[in-house]
Amino acid sequence: MSVRLLVTGRDGRAPVTSWLPVDLGPVLDGTPKRIIPEIGRRDDVVCMFCPGRSHSIVSESGGGKPWLALTVTCLQMSLGHDVVYLDIEDDEHGITERLQNASRSSAPALKRSAATFATSGRTPPSPPPRA
Repeated sequence: MSVRLLVTGRDGRAPVTSWLPVDLGPVLDGTPKRIIPEIGRRDDVVCMFCPGRSHSIVSESGGGKPWLALTVTCLQMSLGHDVVYLDIEDDEHGITERLQNASRSSAPALKRSAATFATSGRTPPSPPPRA
């Protein structure tokens, strides 16, 4: 059994896109294994995040979202894993200070090559003028 999901436009043709159709047959048959969370182990030994996936942490203001993310970031860096940390509210100074504070108790010293930080909401710097 081969099941494919493909959305077509009004003209009946598939839109030009980088998205590709996926055969759902193996998923429906139970053939592939589910991705199991392996990152961010809690005290009850359950992990919260799946490797190679994008995750969002959502809660009310003051709920500890950055501290949860930073704690997991420090743990991953202490295990030798690289981390990409995206933040839409803080800047590189604030996040570096928090990461250094969090790493004092949960991971070795912050290394420049272990974490990549990106933020939005600011205009990127202009390239230098050509000589």
